Amino acid sequence: MIGHISSDYVASGSPENGLCTKYVINSFASRSIVFFNPGNSQISLGVKFWEDELHKIDVLQLKLSRN
Repeated sequence: MIGHISSDYVASGSPENGLCTKYVINSFASRSIVFFNPGNSQISLGVKFWEDELHKIDVLQLKLSRN
């Protein structure tokens, strides 16, 4: 289960953004069920950023507020 890794967003445009979560997804996708519950750090990177990894996720849980 991957969720709310706050260090995934370093700075706007930083090449390090999302690396922790991407590493976990890519390391375990072929060996276990991947449950991804992204927090603000991951959501702020946008869907396009996660496009390749979304194909490797088995369960995606999102809670988006309308604030």
